[in-house]
Amino acid sequence: MTKFSSFLLLLINIAIFGSPNAFAQQRIELNENETLNNFGTKTVLLTDSNHTLDARNAFNSTGYKNIETAVPNLGISKSAYWIKITVKNNTGDPQLILQIPLPTLDYVDFYQFDQNNKLVDTEYIGDRRPYYNRRFDNPFSTFRFNVKPSEETTLLLRIQGSEQLQVPLTLCQSKIILKKNADSFLIFGIFVGVFVAMFVYNLFLFISTKDKTYLYYIVNIFFIGLLQANFQGFPEAKMLLNTMC
Repeated sequence: MTKFSSFLLLLINIAIFGSPNAFAQQRIELNENETLNNFGTKTVLLTDSNHTLDARNAFNSTGYKNIETAVPNLGISKSAYWIKITVKNNTGDPQLILQIPLPTLDYVDFYQFDQNNKLVDTEYIGDRRPYYNRRFDNPFSTFRFNVKPSEETTLLLRIQGSEQLQVPLTLCQSKIILKKNADSFLIFGIFVGVFVAMFVYNLFLFISTKDKTYLYYIVNIFFIGLLQANFQGFPEAKMLLNTMC
């Protein structure tokens, strides 16, 4: 067989079967004091249209496909999606954090498999599940998992929802995420403080002048603040909105 014929045959095989590494999953290595954000291209995705897969079947499936965007955008769909992540711990901390800093996902299931492919940890949270089930008092989907330094682990996320599904991913040591979340909540606290000040000021003007314009301002400020708190994932705001609607 000539070199040209061999090359042509190789091209045909690639066209039919795809590249041997087309869906090869990359290992994510976390180093000391490092925070990895939006690493979707290093993960793989499996679509479960009929909701028939459990964690073991999803783990063993060969139907995964590469994700081409840093933040997986799954659109609006009734399907469930499985995201597989392989992590190597290059830090001295045996506890790492995987977080989805988006509070509006309906259902997020977390599964951890060790190096022997044994299921060692699970957690089920999401916007439509009871808030008190979370290990962290945090509106984001935050998962703490154990993996010894220099060892690997495989994580599975099952994502399902009725709205636009985007899955930004953050991986870091547990000590880092606590500070990061504290800073985020501080900024949101300042935002809430401004809204409260505006609400009280306009309430005072309404009481003093009896001008209904200020009453409209008060109602507008109240609902804007409530909606923003709901978008940030605070359960009290969601409960209040559900009661009023």
